[in-house]
Amino acid sequence: MMAIMGESGSGKTTLLNTLAHQKPKSMKMSGDIKINGKIVDIRPIAAYVEQSDIFIPTLTVYEHLMFTGTLVLRNKLPHEKVRKKVEEILTEFSLDSCRNTRIGSIEKGTGISGGERRRLAIASQIIASPKIIFLDEPTTGLDSHTAETVIKILKRLSEKNCAMVATIHQPSSQIFKYFDRFE
Repeated sequence: MMAIMGESGSGKTTLLNTLAHQKPKSMKMSGDIKINGKIVDIRPIAAYVEQSDIFIPTLTVYEHLMFTGTLVLRNKLPHEKVRKKVEEILTEFSLDSCRNTRIGSIEKGTGISGGERRRLAIASQIIASPKIIFLDEPTTGLDSHTAETVIKILKRLSEKNCAMVATIHQPSSQIFKYFDRFE
């Protein structure tokens, strides 16, 4: 689990976008990504969790994960296995208690909490079992306890052979200890 740290405006997100091969319209990229001298497309094996969440506010947590799982895994797993995977993810991300709660809107102050939103954003990307997960400021806007909970989940996932690369602005000492490497 690696952290990319730096002050605001230092290019953390730009570096993360480049590593993840995410190309915002305002960004020009050229070159290849090579592993062991071979050109690779990292996108099929990677997931990207953005700093801001984009959810359909009228869906419940369960409906969102089922919708995402069905889209991502439709050609790989039968519906029943997608449902089983969603159940496992709800438990792993401690989202069981809000499974039937509408996601809602931050602006309107409805729906699930900020910590639940971050865990749901990460869970939405985990459903495809990526080998690498890029996370842009996964603890932004969270209190220290919730931020540590999110980082613990990421650490557990990284111990299951899933590489994590996260930008982080101001990690507390509790969060700092979970990362293996800092850049």
